[in-house]
Amino acid sequence: MILEELVGLMDIGCEAMSKSFEGLNICELGDQRMKWHPAQTGKKYLIEKGVAEHVSIDWNGKNGALKRNLAEPINEWFNYFDMVTDFGTIEHVDGGQYSAFKNVHDFTKVGGVMVHALPLVGYLKGHCNYHYQESFPSLLASNNNYKCVVSEIRDIYGRKGKQCLICFVLLKLTDKDFIVEEGFNSIGGIEGIK
Repeated sequence: MILEELVGLMDIGCEAMSKSFEGLNICELGDQRMKWHPAQTGKKYLIEKGVAEHVSIDWNGKNGALKRNLAEPINEWFNYFDMVTDFGTIEHVDGGQYSAFKNVHDFTKVGGVMVHALPLVGYLKGHCNYHYQESFPSLLASNNNYKCVVSEIRDIYGRKGKQCLICFVLLKLTDKDFIVEEGFNSIGGIEGIK
């Protein structure tokens, strides 16, 4: 779900690229809802913003999402998207953290951004198998030649009380290949990788 407290991360991504939403190609991980906004879905919201193309990927295949498994390599859209968003999807990709983050890397064009909002270690227990440490964005960035545009902890208050998310925007600087799996699994910052 794209919460009202998080939607501004996409604006930060646009600013990092010195672009507006108009004409962008955006990939959204998950069939994201926006219950607080009249558009009700991320897809409708972004289309109203004037994006050229919006592709959502979700294992459920609902609301126009393409049914793909992020735990496996996806060979479509290589260096295609200006922005890839992840508002609560990657932490659910069981057994495929490496492939999921590699897919995001491969989808994003050089000069494009990756926007993430992920559960901080110690929060959203029972919600997913993976939780992320505050250090994870900088570790991911330094190992893949990204610029970490913003990385911050955001407190979200909902029906389950206070939940903390690590929210970050990464700018892809080069066409360097994504770190190899062994290297990814050893950089740290993800609780739940075995």
